[in-house]
Amino acid sequence: EMAAEFARGQEPRGPEDAQHFRGLPGFSSFDWNESDCVIGKPAMTDYGAGRLVRAVAASDGTRYITVGLLSGGTIQAPEQRVLTWIKAVDRWLGESIHAPAVAKQESKLPLWWQERRQQLEGKSGPLAVYDPIDKGNSLAFRLLAANGAISRFASIDELSRWPRSEPCVYLVSLCTTPPTVGHMAPYRHDSRASRQLYSKGDLVVMEGTKPGTKDLGLIHKVLMGPKAERVAEAVGGGADVPCLALQRVLRRGSDEDRGRRDGPLKALEDMVLPLLAARLPKGVAALGVGASLDGNYVRLFA
Repeated sequence: EMAAEFARGQEPRGPEDAQHFRGLPGFSSFDWNESDCVIGKPAMTDYGAGRLVRAVAASDGTRYITVGLLSGGTIQAPEQRVLTWIKAVDRWLGESIHAPAVAKQESKLPLWWQERRQQLEGKSGPLAVYDPIDKGNSLAFRLLAANGAISRFASIDELSRWPRSEPCVYLVSLCTTPPTVGHMAPYRHDSRASRQLYSKGDLVVMEGTKPGTKDLGLIHKVLMGPKAERVAEAVGGGADVPCLALQRVLRRGSDEDRGRRDGPLKALEDMVLPLLAARLPKGVAALGVGASLDGNYVRLFA
């Protein structure tokens, strides 16, 4: 009964209840730090836009996330279902969009400002998509030009209709010990951090596999246009816009990131590698270890 109540998203009401929940199998294994990374994130559910407000775990370890709808009320669903709702919003962040000029008859701005804005839009180039804000019962993405002269809002429906800039995909090799592991994955460009594309050999910070984590890697190759789309389609899992299904290169690596990579992260990987080799069954070789930027997670290659 307690497990069923917990699965419905009801929190313990007192110290005794709380102690009972923590004693349930699977409860203590729930990563609350990971859930903190997604609380407050926007999502587009089957019932409208909302934001994540709570994460809980059932006795069998199944995670449930509650979404507060902007129109009122809440909806709770398994983690995997909610992740698709989050992705429907998150995938647009960092995209480069060519937004059409605001039609004069549709705008409430003075005529002189409409004309001036259209002149600026013609010079500013594509707009980068930033985090959305709550606007009534829906989400509105903020679009910003490189020169900061243009800022406007757009819905998901509008973004899906407007043309995007030429797709760019980076083939990034994860920083590992030893560096010959060769773990490589495709990532897309994030226009919020830089409007200029990165180059082969650049040290970059990428989105990690867990929410809120970051990885370090070296760009092995830069793909543009049809080549980038073909790579994205191969790993996009049937997404309607394959490039939007890829994780992002967040920014160029700094001297501090390089120092951290060559110092504590390298030392951590050197320590973990022999431990991995000792625990593997006979005949299986430990190929390498790759640590996340914060050092809290490691990838093991065997």
